[in-house]
Amino acid sequence: MINKIFVIIVLASMVLILPTCCYKGYNLKILVPAKGKYNVRILRDTWGVPHIYGKTDADVAYGLAYAHCEDDFEPIQQMMLTVRGIQASVKGTEFAPFDYMIKLFRFREIVEEKYKTDLTPETRMICEAYADGYNHYAALHREKVISELLPVKGQDVVVGFTLKNQAGMVGQR
Repeated sequence: MINKIFVIIVLASMVLILPTCCYKGYNLKILVPAKGKYNVRILRDTWGVPHIYGKTDADVAYGLAYAHCEDDFEPIQQMMLTVRGIQASVKGTEFAPFDYMIKLFRFREIVEEKYKTDLTPETRMICEAYADGYNHYAALHREKVISELLPVKGQDVVVGFTLKNQAGMVGQR
């Protein structure tokens, strides 16, 4: 009898506590930047177009990512699945060729090897601010989040940029 009561208490605690602090084992509170880290304002005009104002490029990158997520979170997440090389594990085996391409060309490995040496601190700060904007939006809208993507990092932004540029170059030939 005592064992059953203990199990019920533990399960009830998990049901009440986990949804407020964690998402599939990930603490979403750490995705929200410290208050004052970014000084940004996002103002939308009559047509809903975001106008982003910040004191630094990083502030604007953070605001851009947040506004981008407000407008297109699903496509951004799909791109992040590609960036991570995990589309097939989330969406099905028909996406395996995309994952294979990421592994074959070592996009992630090269970016991770060269991120600190080949990018200026300012560029890294912009990439990380964009990732912070994405993560903050994700933390506030966890019902929309593909949890395997958390947290997004500056390296993910660079891999995504590289992929987009490669795709654009292929289309120009």
